Amino acid sequence: MPIVFACLGTAIYLPIDGKPKTGRPLQRVANIEHQPHVSLLVDQYSDDWAQLWWVRVDGTAQLHDDSATVTVGQELLRRKYQQYSSVPLEPHMIVVTASRVSSWSAT
Repeated sequence: MPIVFACLGTAIYLPIDGKPKTGRPLQRVANIEHQPHVSLLVDQYSDDWAQLWWVRVDGTAQLHDDSATVTVGQELLRRKYQQYSSVPLEPHMIVVTASRVSSWSAT
Protein backbone atom coordinates (compact mmCIF):
# COMPACT_ATOMS: atom_id res chain seq x y z
CA MET A 1 0.00 0.00 0.00
CA PRO A 2 1.29 3.52 -0.69
CA ILE A 3 2.54 5.41 2.36
CA VAL A 4 4.20 8.65 3.35
CA PHE A 5 7.16 8.48 5.71
CA ALA A 6 10.01 10.37 7.34
CA CYS A 7 13.32 8.93 8.55
CA LEU A 8 15.60 9.62 11.48
CA GLY A 9 18.52 7.23 11.80
CA THR A 10 17.21 3.68 11.56
CA ALA A 11 13.65 4.75 12.49
CA ILE A 12 11.02 5.30 9.81
CA TYR A 13 7.92 7.21 10.95
CA LEU A 14 4.54 6.52 9.33
CA PRO A 15 1.65 8.76 10.32
CA ILE A 16 -1.91 7.91 11.11
CA ASP A 17 -3.72 11.05 10.03
CA GLY A 18 -6.76 12.50 11.73
CA LYS A 19 -9.22 11.91 8.88
CA PRO A 20 -12.36 10.14 10.08
CA LYS A 21 -12.04 6.35 10.04
CA THR A 22 -14.71 3.70 9.85
CA GLY A 23 -15.51 2.12 13.21
CA ARG A 24 -12.85 -0.60 13.00
CA PRO A 25 -9.07 -0.37 13.46
CA LEU A 26 -7.03 0.36 10.35
CA GLN A 27 -5.97 -2.81 8.56
CA ARG A 28 -2.29 -1.79 8.62
CA VAL A 29 -2.47 -1.44 12.43
CA ALA A 30 -4.16 -4.84 12.75
CA ASN A 31 -1.51 -6.35 10.46
CA ILE A 32 1.33 -4.91 12.58
CA GLU A 33 -0.26 -6.19 15.79
CA HIS A 34 -0.53 -9.66 14.22
CA GLN A 35 2.90 -9.67 12.50
CA PRO A 36 5.31 -6.80 13.24
CA HIS A 37 7.96 -7.84 10.68
CA VAL A 38 7.53 -5.55 7.69
CA SER A 39 9.18 -4.54 4.43
CA LEU A 40 9.02 -1.10 2.87
CA LEU A 41 9.89 -0.60 -0.79
CA VAL A 42 10.70 2.77 -2.35
CA ASP A 43 11.22 2.79 -6.09
CA GLN A 44 11.74 5.11 -9.02
CA TYR A 45 10.14 4.26 -12.33
CA SER A 46 11.10 5.89 -15.60
CA ASP A 47 10.41 5.13 -19.23
CA ASP A 48 14.20 5.33 -19.51
CA TRP A 49 15.04 2.02 -17.86
CA ALA A 50 18.59 3.21 -17.20
CA GLN A 51 17.06 5.45 -14.50
CA LEU A 52 15.30 2.66 -12.55
CA TRP A 53 16.17 2.05 -8.88
CA TRP A 54 14.71 0.69 -5.65
CA VAL A 55 15.49 0.53 -1.94
CA ARG A 56 13.97 -2.08 0.35
CA VAL A 57 13.95 -1.76 4.14
CA ASP A 58 13.14 -4.76 6.31
CA GLY A 59 12.37 -4.14 9.94
CA THR A 60 10.00 -4.32 12.86
CA ALA A 61 6.98 -2.05 13.16
CA GLN A 62 5.41 -0.80 16.39
CA LEU A 63 2.46 1.43 17.11
CA HIS A 64 3.62 4.21 19.47
CA ASP A 65 1.45 6.51 21.54
CA ASP A 66 4.10 8.00 23.83
CA SER A 67 4.27 11.75 23.35
CA ALA A 68 8.04 11.94 22.77
CA THR A 69 8.01 9.48 19.85
CA VAL A 70 4.81 10.90 18.36
CA THR A 71 6.13 14.48 18.59
CA VAL A 72 9.40 13.56 16.82
CA GLY A 73 7.48 11.79 14.07
CA GLN A 74 4.99 14.63 13.63
CA GLU A 75 7.77 17.24 13.40
CA LEU A 76 9.67 15.18 10.81
CA LEU A 77 6.56 14.61 8.73
CA ARG A 78 5.47 18.25 8.88
CA ARG A 79 8.93 19.34 7.68
CA LYS A 80 8.86 16.87 4.79
CA TYR A 81 5.20 17.27 3.73
CA GLN A 82 3.74 20.78 3.77
CA GLN A 83 0.22 19.29 3.72
CA TYR A 84 0.70 18.03 7.29
CA SER A 85 0.91 21.59 8.59
CA SER A 86 -2.89 21.77 8.32
CA VAL A 87 -3.93 18.10 8.56
CA PRO A 88 -4.44 16.75 12.06
CA LEU A 89 -2.40 13.71 13.01
CA GLU A 90 -3.54 11.02 15.42
CA PRO A 91 -1.77 10.74 18.77
CA HIS A 92 -0.28 7.48 17.48
CA MET A 93 2.63 6.85 15.15
CA ILE A 94 3.81 3.71 13.40
CA VAL A 95 7.59 3.42 13.74
CA VAL A 96 9.57 0.90 11.73
CA THR A 97 13.02 0.09 13.09
CA ALA A 98 15.17 -0.92 10.14
CA SER A 99 17.22 -4.07 10.50
CA ARG A 100 18.25 -4.59 6.87
CA VAL A 101 18.49 -2.34 3.82
CA SER A 102 19.03 -3.55 0.26
CA SER A 103 18.99 -1.63 -3.00
CA TRP A 104 19.45 -1.84 -6.74
CA SER A 105 19.86 0.62 -9.56
CA ALA A 106 20.22 0.21 -13.31
CA THR A 107 23.23 2.52 -13.41
